[in-house]
Amino acid sequence: MYSRALGLLLLLYSAFSTAADLEAGRQLHDANCTACHQSLMAGEANRIYTRPDRRVGSYDELVAQVRRCELNLGLQWLEEDVSNVAAFLNTQHYHF
Repeated sequence: MYSRALGLLLLLYSAFSTAADLEAGRQLHDANCTACHQSLMAGEANRIYTRPDRRVGSYDELVAQVRRCELNLGLQWLEEDVSNVAAFLNTQHYHF
């Protein structure tokens, strides 16, 4: 019983994670995140994701961080937008 439920949850999770639009995430990221990250990281925007003391240690933390940034910038993204940016960042930098 538990293994069947776990299998269903894993199937739903994989379907959700592959449903993200990586190109839309890249576009949102490039338009809204890069300039701020460049200013924080002395012109090397992507270093914010690869630095040894980065804040993000799991996919859930990545989604939460994207949401924090979105709220701090007042972007009013849809949940789908947050998911797309998190999925894009995960494929490019985090690999959770």
